Amino acid sequence: MRFTPDTVAKIAEHAKEVSGGKFWLAYHNNPGDGRTYVDGAKMTLSWKGGGAAHRAASYYLGVIEAYNPGTIGDLPEFIREALSAAVKRTGYEKWHNEGMEAANDAIRAAMPREYVIQGNYGGGWEDVHTEETPEGANEQLKAYKEAQPQYPHRVRERIARS
Repeated sequence: MRFTPDTVAKIAEHAKEVSGGKFWLAYHNNPGDGRTYVDGAKMTLSWKGGGAAHRAASYYLGVIEAYNPGTIGDLPEFIREALSAAVKRTGYEKWHNEGMEAANDAIRAAMPREYVIQGNYGGGWEDVHTEETPEGANEQLKAYKEAQPQYPHRVRERIARS
């Protein structure tokens, strides 16, 4: 299996499907530079030059693996073929690790956040209130500090709990 623009597009389409549309592929041709692959959701990621198709495919394979941990056998045949072919290519491990890391960073960044006000009442920090926005959290923090000036309070951002 060769990593052609069509292969990358097919892998990226599956990544878009399993991620609920959070990851998708965009690409364009630059005269003199050839094809440039761009992650459509996080426009700062792009791959061009030799091995660009392979690097882009590795990123989207990383997205697929992150959304389907331990389910490689359940993936469509063309994804299993792409993984198998990628393993045989020089540089795959490095590209795949970089792709997986970038995919995981992007997945974490896309997850909903919550802002937790914590108070320390003598037994360590404990959650006392949760807000959906940083502005709401800062307002609540101010209220806690006014109502309970003898105790320290702070705001912490974290991935929202389901």
